Amino acid sequence: MNLEIQTMIRERVLEFAPMTPSFISPLFIIRKNNGKNRVIFNLKALNQFMKPEPFHLFHHYQMPKFLQQGDWMVKLDISQAYYHVPISVKHRCFLRVSYKGRLLQMTCLPFGLAIAPKMFASVTNWTAELLRRQGLRVIVFLDDYLLVHQDREVLQAQVHKAMQFLQNLGWNINSKKSICTPTRLIDFLGITWDTNSNRKFLPTEKINKIRQCLSTRLSAGNWTLKQAQCLLGYLNFATFITHRGRLHCRTLQQHSNALMMSPIQSSPLAEEVRQELAWWLHNIDQKTAIHLHRSRTNYLTTDASDVQWGALVNSKSVRGHWTPRQMTWHCNLKEMHAVIAAILSDPEALKDSKIILQSDSKTVVSYIKNEGGTKSKRLLAMTKELLALTDSLNIVLIPHHLPGMYNMEADHLSRNRKGGEWHLLPEASREIFNLWGTPEIDLFASKEAHVVENYVTLDLLDWNACYHDAFSRSWKYDLAWIFPPPALLPQVLHHLNSAQGSYDTRSRQNSNQHRDTAGSASSVEITNGSMVNFGWDSLIENWSNDEKNLLSTCWRQSTRKTYAPIWKKWVKWCQENNLDYQFPAPTNVARYLARLFLNDHLAYRSILVHKSVIASICETLSDVKISSNNLVKHLLKAISIAKPIPQKLPIWDARTVIHYLRDSSPNENSLFDVSKRTATILLLTSGRRVHDLTLLHCDPQHFIDKGDSIILHPVFGSKTDTGSYRQSSWTLLDCPDKRLNPLFWLRTLVEVSKFTRGSLTNLFITTRDPISKVNGEIEELVQQRLAASGSKEDKLAPFRQQATVIRRNKEASAAHVHELTAALKEHEVTLADLQSQVKQLLGDMVLRGEELKKYVNSLRTKSTVYKRQRANLSTFKVEAGILTRTLQIISSADPTIEMALLNYKKMKIDDVEDVEREPQSDLTRKSFHDLSQLVAQTAQTLSEVRQELQPLADKIKPIKQEFQAIQQQYEQKKRAYEATSINISSQMEPLKSQVKELTDQLNSKEDEWKNLRQKITKAESLQEVVMVEMKNSMQSPRQPSKMESMKRRIADLEDIVHNLEEDQRAISSRQGAVEEQTRLWQNTLELLRCKLKSRNEPAAREGRMHITQHSQMLTLT
Repeated sequence: MNLEIQTMIRERVLEFAPMTPSFISPLFIIRKNNGKNRVIFNLKALNQFMKPEPFHLFHHYQMPKFLQQGDWMVKLDISQAYYHVPISVKHRCFLRVSYKGRLLQMTCLPFGLAIAPKMFASVTNWTAELLRRQGLRVIVFLDDYLLVHQDREVLQAQVHKAMQFLQNLGWNINSKKSICTPTRLIDFLGITWDTNSNRKFLPTEKINKIRQCLSTRLSAGNWTLKQAQCLLGYLNFATFITHRGRLHCRTLQQHSNALMMSPIQSSPLAEEVRQELAWWLHNIDQKTAIHLHRSRTNYLTTDASDVQWGALVNSKSVRGHWTPRQMTWHCNLKEMHAVIAAILSDPEALKDSKIILQSDSKTVVSYIKNEGGTKSKRLLAMTKELLALTDSLNIVLIPHHLPGMYNMEADHLSRNRKGGEWHLLPEASREIFNLWGTPEIDLFASKEAHVVENYVTLDLLDWNACYHDAFSRSWKYDLAWIFPPPALLPQVLHHLNSAQGSYDTRSRQNSNQHRDTAGSASSVEITNGSMVNFGWDSLIENWSNDEKNLLSTCWRQSTRKTYAPIWKKWVKWCQENNLDYQFPAPTNVARYLARLFLNDHLAYRSILVHKSVIASICETLSDVKISSNNLVKHLLKAISIAKPIPQKLPIWDARTVIHYLRDSSPNENSLFDVSKRTATILLLTSGRRVHDLTLLHCDPQHFIDKGDSIILHPVFGSKTDTGSYRQSSWTLLDCPDKRLNPLFWLRTLVEVSKFTRGSLTNLFITTRDPISKVNGEIEELVQQRLAASGSKEDKLAPFRQQATVIRRNKEASAAHVHELTAALKEHEVTLADLQSQVKQLLGDMVLRGEELKKYVNSLRTKSTVYKRQRANLSTFKVEAGILTRTLQIISSADPTIEMALLNYKKMKIDDVEDVEREPQSDLTRKSFHDLSQLVAQTAQTLSEVRQELQPLADKIKPIKQEFQAIQQQYEQKKRAYEATSINISSQMEPLKSQVKELTDQLNSKEDEWKNLRQKITKAESLQEVVMVEMKNSMQSPRQPSKMESMKRRIADLEDIVHNLEEDQRAISSRQGAVEEQTRLWQNTLELLRCKLKSRNEPAAREGRMHITQHSQMLTLT
């Protein structure tokens, strides 16, 4: 240590420090593999007060992108690299060490500092950037520089330039570790790179080290957590070289994670772990290509739904159905199977190529890119199947995640419906044409959506197209229009490499883009700065992306989809009236709401949603409160009065429906009658929504008839269906009553609708078409036939009669369907009410059961300890019995042995040492004396065991007694609990009824008191009037008769007031009695609650008397 310290002081790495406040860290030496010493400055304590920022170093996965075939390479290594960066004088007090009573401090950057790698990497990256500006191809990893060039002579000159540059900076180059002569085989970042043969492999010393570690584990047959982690660390680095190495690490990682439950304990190797270790031992010396070359590139886009899977292989559409077993798979398994099935759909066309895969499942993309995972064993097994398939076909699979809203082509294939059309709005297209000119052809279009007359489509039946499939020909146009679906963008960019001319390419991010689709959930997109967040950009301009994303999560996806058309409609109205839609006046908002009611005839609740959208967005931008404005509030009130909310329908009784079904006899040959009866029975038996009936299909995958039962698997699409939750299946059983038997009516419905449904698989179908459209088609057909055969009026009459009959049948069917819809809605409301009642009753039962379970479990926990001690006692008793039985067997084998044993006890002969010296391998040669000694030893052992068991038996005896006492207390408390529950239940109801009666009496007395107060107030006001009149009458003596009448009236009023005051006092006294009685009953209820609480939380020993006292008080009350 002294020599190393002196060397560091001589090299000015350390210096003496003054006796000032310091942060002292330990310094020690370790021996390196080459025999030299390495000084370790342990700054672990100091690093706890530092917060290093994240950064990224150059790693070996970036090397293939840097190197080229046939590159010449050199490597420069910096000696004592960190010591080239000085430390500020004011910060050196934190890097001090105490040695022989003196303080020393670091003058340069130490290796153990947490921020040292980032600081040094920033310096070396700066130097590398200066070298690149001089035309050098160079990368740097901390203190290692790698320079490459295709020309050896040029590289040799560049090496001298780089060395001169670094030396001018004051850096020392380690000539022993540096390779200054250009070569095509070099070790860098722990890997050997051979640019001449396009190969990369591990150095020999690393291979030997990993093989030794693998052989050690296989020969030992077990491993600990630390050994597993160490082995996986070696293999994880080797996965970059070894083909499918990461895939063969997944099983090892899963078993290593299981070792965390007992990290110190050594566990045996499983059979599958042995297989993986043997595979690594055989493949650790692989040499793989630096660059993978494939002549062809194919493009694959996949998607999977609950209906089927779909894929787009280049420009070819493929799809497939699920088997009953696959229907139960998780969505990630279905997505992975879609990739496998898509490749197997045309393996010869995809063989020996590179496939760019696009999937909207992040999990599938991650498992393919990372060669498996540790979360799902089933998905890992399917990943192995996929990678084995690609290896057999010599395919390089490059996965990419494509968001679901852009994966529309494959999504429509998986859901078995026609996809939408992508195009720009006409006004946006005109602006682009005015700027760049009109294209001569639209390469990605259709008959319904194209911007110019010449277009290309995938529809082979479209004869107006110039040709089919834009990728089938080379593009040589002066100006062409490219607006492809997002999934085709990688293929478009690849095809543009061989194109000639100018091409205007538009992608999905264009704000004026429009998509024609029927009810697509992804047709509306809300982004920052549009729709919901429109106008908020100025408020969050200085926010980070994470803060903006956090703000955007305040709206759910469904809320944003609801807000989008409402906000767009408001903006359009404001622009038509030259108003500011971001800072509107409340009067303009009220005017807009009035327009929605008068012109658009929106319902009151819909108008409230419009108001909420405008207020939540605009009130954030300004201080004007729209929701609380009086004009807006009065207008909404006027709308609610003008168009009142409809009253809810009365709840119907399910028994009435059952009686109706039993009394009525539908026509079993009528599709309408059978459908109505089947739908009603299904809703009664399942309690589900009417909409759920539309999710039932009668194909073999969704309709399973087992004879005595029928299982229905609804397709995805219920209101409660999500990515992680699916509606459960229906299991319908047989019913003896044919009129209520769901199996009979389901089979009848399938049979009756067999000829009508055609290719449809829906269980419930309708034969009602738009009447006007049908009549128009019939009339057009008739006119064509008449025109061909001549205009004869008598030929037209039969067709008109037929059209009239069809029209009448359609109208009758429409009326029946409306009746059925109304009846089903009524049934649904009643079933929902019954379901809520049943759930409430079940919830109360669960609560009572949980209380009893908690109480019983607490007592069981206390008795578990005593049971274990009893088990230990039983074990000792068994061992003692075995020893006793052994002695009996030996004694009964020879009577002389028992006599010898007695003599031995009397004479106290002890020849144990002599017996131990004699050989005991052959028992047949033992003499009587030897057997006697063996018996004596056994007797002595038995005696010792008994002596050892005696204290334990003494300890267990009181424990057993205490356990029996606790068990008796438990039985008593259980009986008391049951009696208390019955007592409380019997007393609660009359107490509640009495409290309710007292409360009603109190309320009535308060009403009487209020009436008396009103009478007293009225009498007092009348008395004042009388006094005024008396005063006036006294001033006019000409009316003595009126004065006398006034006096009499005053006297009567005084009597009335006196009576009222007495009544008031009586009521006050009675009110006090009522309040006292009410308080008494409230105290009684409080005691009941205390007793219920004590029942849920058993009291301790000192609290049991308190509960008993409460029970006595409750009984007395």
